[in-house]
Amino acid sequence: MNGETNENRVPIPKAAKQLGIDSFSLYGLIQDDKVHPRRERWGELVVLQVEVDEILKKPVGKK
Repeated sequence: MNGETNENRVPIPKAAKQLGIDSFSLYGLIQDDKVHPRRERWGELVVLQVEVDEILKKPVGKK
């Protein structure tokens, strides 16, 4: 087992809500290579919760 559980993975709509943006904007960040999703076995894109937490920690205006 790789140590990651499903609890550590957040579906795109839920990750977007946590970030305070809509899903469409999150997909834009993914296309800009600012967010790195993973694909579940059944095809769903998810973002690791630790990555969402890191984005939330960044000061506004920082890249």
